[in-house]
Amino acid sequence: MLDLVKKMARNFGLEIRRVPRHSVTGEQQQYPYIESFQMNGISFDYWITDNMYRDWYNPTAQAGWCINEGYVKLVAPDDKVLEVGCNAGFTTCLLSRAVGPNGLVVGLDIIPKNCLLSAAQIGLNAITNTRILNRGAADYPGKIWVTNKNNGSVDTKRSPGAIEVDVVCCDDLIAEYGHFDVIKVDVEGFESQVFKGARKLMEKRPKLLLEVHGSDVEKYGSSYDELFRLISASDYEGFMCLDPNSATSSNQLVPFDREHVLRTKSHGNLFLRARGS
Repeated sequence: MLDLVKKMARNFGLEIRRVPRHSVTGEQQQYPYIESFQMNGISFDYWITDNMYRDWYNPTAQAGWCINEGYVKLVAPDDKVLEVGCNAGFTTCLLSRAVGPNGLVVGLDIIPKNCLLSAAQIGLNAITNTRILNRGAADYPGKIWVTNKNNGSVDTKRSPGAIEVDVVCCDDLIAEYGHFDVIKVDVEGFESQVFKGARKLMEKRPKLLLEVHGSDVEKYGSSYDELFRLISASDYEGFMCLDPNSATSSNQLVPFDREHVLRTKSHGNLFLRARGS
């Protein structure tokens, strides 16, 4: 698998190689290098490729982060997970370990670099229960313009440097993968459009790992009210971890408070399961 990933990287003019971990400090850090993550019996290695990912995926901070605790709390062995917005593949590896060898993770991302890096993470850990697709999710199949950066987002203005990528309706994945036990969505405010394309999947009342992005949802003509109607939030219960900048955040999982999130339009992560499931 790692040889295949290296071959893919060469097609993009890139080279993947091992270097001594933390061989240089500070701004002179050599990239890429490998870090290791451990939490609640889950462990994996992962590539760090630049300063931003070094800061985002610090292993000590990640091990104490309420969001990762929420993932582990909700996802069960043998679950089938759809991850919309897999970014650099860190959470993909976490979910792959959590579902175990008989589970499945299907990761989507709109940024080609992220998909390549996610594939490299999978190869590094010899993970065999995961698929990475370079496409986005929307309420229609076709094409969409996105910002071409690490934390890419849908670009309705087609700004300089934007790229056009394929999008699918999540429901269209049923034909190949069947229904999913868990749907994880982190799409920088585009959540409502994703769930409009996942109505059939939502009929099965899957568990939801959902990052909500505050006012960003309004950039795409939606609202928290619409999003919560689309997911039938009143039929769900669970936990939430609000943005660290929020006055009510303490880096802890607290019971999901639908009315609080609607009222404050908080940025944070929701970990939900259907009531009675």
